[in-house]
Amino acid sequence: MPRRSPSFRRRLVTWYALTLLVVLAGLGLALDQTLRSFLLDQLTDSLTAQGRAVQQALPAEEADLQAAAEALGDDLGMRITVIAPDGSVLADSASDPTTMENHSTRPEVVDALGGRVGVASRTSATVGIAFRYVALPVRDGVVVRVALPETETQQRLASLRVILLVWGLIAAAVGLIGVWLIGRHSMRPLEDLARSVADISQGVAETEIPRSGIAELDHLGEAVAQMATEIDARISDIQREQKVRDLVLSALDIGVVLIDGDDIAYANPPARTLIGNEAARVQELHPAVLREMISPAGADEERAAADYEAGYPARSIAAAAVWLERSGLVLLTLTDVTEARRVEALRRDFVSAASHELKTPATAIQAGAETILTALDDDPEAARLFAQRVCDDAFRLSRIVGDLLDLSRLEMQEPVRVPLSLSELVQDEVARLGVVSVNISVQTEPAIVCGERADLTLAVRNLLANAVRYTPEGGHIWVKVYTDDRAAVVEVADDGVGIPSADLPRVFERFYRVDEGRSRRTGGTGLGLAIVKHVAEEHGGRVQAESILAEGSVFQIVIPLES
Repeated sequence: MPRRSPSFRRRLVTWYALTLLVVLAGLGLALDQTLRSFLLDQLTDSLTAQGRAVQQALPAEEADLQAAAEALGDDLGMRITVIAPDGSVLADSASDPTTMENHSTRPEVVDALGGRVGVASRTSATVGIAFRYVALPVRDGVVVRVALPETETQQRLASLRVILLVWGLIAAAVGLIGVWLIGRHSMRPLEDLARSVADISQGVAETEIPRSGIAELDHLGEAVAQMATEIDARISDIQREQKVRDLVLSALDIGVVLIDGDDIAYANPPARTLIGNEAARVQELHPAVLREMISPAGADEERAAADYEAGYPARSIAAAAVWLERSGLVLLTLTDVTEARRVEALRRDFVSAASHELKTPATAIQAGAETILTALDDDPEAARLFAQRVCDDAFRLSRIVGDLLDLSRLEMQEPVRVPLSLSELVQDEVARLGVVSVNISVQTEPAIVCGERADLTLAVRNLLANAVRYTPEGGHIWVKVYTDDRAAVVEVADDGVGIPSADLPRVFERFYRVDEGRSRRTGGTGLGLAIVKHVAEEHGGRVQAESILAEGSVFQIVIPLES
């Protein structure tokens, strides 16, 4: 169980109390230092005045100094020391001068020998008591030093400290009581507001926000009340949208599953028929391929797809998982593609069989036509024209077969992908095209994709051929290669005949021709753009087309860049 945080009132009172105590302690220390300095200064001034009196009273004869020092010391109640210029003690009221050490290094004596009044505090090495010393120069380098014990000063300071401590404690107690009362009074409106917010969070309708009479808190209360109203309205909107979403998703044929961590947050009815009504966690998803798709390892790919079979008779299910950015959610879609797969298999079989069946007679037609062109002598001109037509048709038939075989290969053969430069590939194909009837401009930038070179070459070649085929002589074709949003784009634009808007959605269908007659005249098979689309999708990309009739068309191949 998490530890409960202290209340704001307790924190406020604690900080106020600590601040007050620190301030009082600081003031006490400052006042203590001031009093100590004041008392020591008083003692120094008194010693200085008495020292000057001693200066006047000392005899000039050195032999009389000891007796005079003792007499003056007894009268004044202080210690008097007379020191020669070399630091030796001439007389002392408290000790035998002959037994005393040289005083030339004592700080106060050093100052006095320099012609100044010397002051110092220390424990006397002679008598072992803390003294306040004042040394004054007399005459001929002689120094008189007077001293008093600091005992009386320390006693006075101790008495003042006791008084200071008592008043400090009284002030601290009064201050703490005041701080507690202020904190209690200040926090009451906040506590009332907190209770109202707690009621709102529990869903209590029509919660009244109390007014405190404090402008800032009243503004906060108004903001909370407005926020509560807006939240209630948004919840109603969300509930309404959720109902609409459930209705829409329930009507879909595709199974939709929303996964949050290890939990299945939502599954529409079609999905429930596939994963089971009781499945509530990811571990309960079957088959195992579904669990592998949405595992943390799969999240690096952002998207994952897999096919599996379920039920009896077996149904083909296409599963796709998409990791929703920053939400941590995974959207799993389950599509029954049994019928689509069956139709696709039939179509592939047809294309493969038709290609193989048509290639042999097409080759024979072409060979026979060439024989006619070289062997017939009767009406050679007509024979030549006829033979040329047969040859052209045979060549066209051969192209159709070639395109069919390309489609069949693309659908059945697993591509070998390698990193390659899409820009170089496009430039090579434009150079190989060698068209002079139209003006071609090329603009490329570096774009590396991972793909099958032969397949991409075939797609670009068909796209360029399509543009040349439907652009009149003297027209323009613009070829571009650029990158956009982690994808490489090959764009071929022309100012040719254009495509009617009704036909545009179907231009990538197999054998679909916008203008049947023109397609035959220009040698089109109706499979070129279908191949382009298949190659793009094979590489995880897409194709798109835009066109305005009589103004031109723009075709694009969009392929993901190499990771």
